[in-house]
Amino acid sequence: MRLLKVSLGTLLIAFIAFMTIKMWAEKQTFTAFRAPFFEKFAGSSDQTEPGISPEIIVGWEQNFLLEKHPALILWADVYRAEDQSLLVKPWADRNKSKKLMEQIPNPARPLLKDLLLKFPKTRFVVNCNDNVQDIQIQLAKVIDESHASDRVLLSSDYNTILLSTKEINPMIIFGSTVADMTRLKTFASMSLLAAAPFKGDVFFAPLKYHGRPAATAELVQEMKRRLRKVILGPLSNPDEVKAAKELQPDGYFVEDPFLILNSASSH
Repeated sequence: MRLLKVSLGTLLIAFIAFMTIKMWAEKQTFTAFRAPFFEKFAGSSDQTEPGISPEIIVGWEQNFLLEKHPALILWADVYRAEDQSLLVKPWADRNKSKKLMEQIPNPARPLLKDLLLKFPKTRFVVNCNDNVQDIQIQLAKVIDESHASDRVLLSSDYNTILLSTKEINPMIIFGSTVADMTRLKTFASMSLLAAAPFKGDVFFAPLKYHGRPAATAELVQEMKRRLRKVILGPLSNPDEVKAAKELQPDGYFVEDPFLILNSASSH
């Protein structure tokens, strides 16, 4: 009998603690981070000029579309070459081993700095998964020298790259990582999503990760409650675009911009 009372008491304490954390988390209020990068986002209080609604991100090679759609955001995958320069690889090489990629700048593989300077009014997602020594210092320097701090969203699979670069340049905004996604989904499985820690400025997620659903309506709504922007992708076919639209994100990253550009421009 005594053991039963102790067990019931422990469960009661655990339940009270659980409800206290849940209620505290759900009552938290948030302030949106005001950054120039977000000014054109649909519904933004900072919006100063009309843009595409929602936002659309395309690979940097499709920059020719900027002439007709200047509000497009360009995606740039970055890696460090043997001469220590930061190169932007083409989308076709996104899954290729660094050892197999070219190490010399060329039109199909420009320097990050050259690309940022070539399009001085264009916003970029700079994605860096090359976790080498002092890469964050080099990234911050190139972005600063290109006068691009207010138009770059930094993305990476490594929290260390994002947080270290943010420490060097606090005005750089950054997205979410796989670790963030895992943490959020773990808290969601315990019905404590509102209490999950999240330091990113943007929730950037694919529809699926390793064949399992990644972005869900619950996660998207929680990020919006926290006044974070939500971008889904990469999207590669009409079915994925349709599924992403149902989640009502703030933006899409599409491999083929015409999967969504025509419908976006018509609204």
